[in-house]
Amino acid sequence: RPGLPRAVPPPRCVFQIRRRLYEDFASARWKTYEPERKRKKKKATKKKRKKGEQKSKEEERRREEEMRKKRWTLKKGKVREEGKTAWDEVLRLADYMGRVLSARRNLRFSHSSLL
Repeated sequence: RPGLPRAVPPPRCVFQIRRRLYEDFASARWKTYEPERKRKKKKATKKKRKKGEQKSKEEERRREEEMRKKRWTLKKGKVREEGKTAWDEVLRLADYMGRVLSARRNLRFSHSSLL
């Protein structure tokens, strides 16, 4: 395991495991278990509009752009191409998984180290 400088034989029973975990926990600094607190970002103050005032075309367009960008981004910063839905993504992943599984089935010795 990482973070252990000494070479230790693997624990044999539950009690040993429990004790080892406790020791690791006690020896480790609390910082590793308690992530640093993030500072809150201050929100930008938006310009107040007078009662009758309309949004300018420019502003409207910018907002549309932002919304469109948001709509087409996936979680991991990948951008989905237009016209593709989340379902297409799901199908693609399912197809990939199917291929992986069939590949595993075809290997006579399917060690987890290989896949």
